Amino acid sequence: MIPAGAGSADVSEISDWFMSSRPPIAYSDFRRVMDVALKYNIQDIISEARHRLSEVFQTDSLDDWCVELDPEGDRTPLQISYFDYIDALRLSRLLGMHSITPLLFYVCCNLSPFEKIVDGVQLAGIPEPVTLSQDDLRTCLRGRARLIQESSRIMKAFQELAFDERGRPSACKTPQHCSEALQALSLAVVDAQCFSEPSAIDPMDRWITRHENTADAKPCRHCGKALRNVVNERREETWCKLGEIFGVEEWPAGEKD
Repeated sequence: MIPAGAGSADVSEISDWFMSSRPPIAYSDFRRVMDVALKYNIQDIISEARHRLSEVFQTDSLDDWCVELDPEGDRTPLQISYFDYIDALRLSRLLGMHSITPLLFYVCCNLSPFEKIVDGVQLAGIPEPVTLSQDDLRTCLRGRARLIQESSRIMKAFQELAFDERGRPSACKTPQHCSEALQALSLAVVDAQCFSEPSAIDPMDRWITRHENTADAKPCRHCGKALRNVVNERREETWCKLGEIFGVEEWPAGEKD
């Protein structure tokens, strides 16, 4: 545990503790370490902090995106949860980690209740509520609206496959059954309000599998694969747009051809 208000006399001890600590480190401790490291410009800690944040907020591929932000399970280098993201966005700016800010904005857009983004949250060891800057709040609100639009695009593609056989695989041998199954899934996803949330890059495979197992909602394997493909294609498109959505040029996925 790092004491609040640690200063220059504690730098060596803090550095030794941080560099030797096994993951995951609690975000409250991580933040206190970073306050000292940034104040005294301790480059080895700053470099390690950048590494740990980049391991949690992985930007190489949508396949690496982990909604729970624990991509390595118990070995994830930072124990970060829920409203810590608001402060982590601030910290990413101080560390110059512009490439991960779109993901931080994304998780902030999906906080619930969303009002906490405006009101601020109380984090352990921090006397004042942590809030977004006015510029970041504006970006977050605009981005949230865009993400909901992207979610609706996924729903539209979902419904087009369900109600238009021309988009189905030619290998399908049970078109009538698959129409009914896909339409049942389409109605279930509307009832679940999956596409009225700003969660356009979150995986849906588990949701689809779970609902396929209900009565008359499992298409043939060809149509089931086509459904997952169309959903994942739209998710990938949104993933590539995150930098543009949140006004960040240094978004790796947006730089790909």
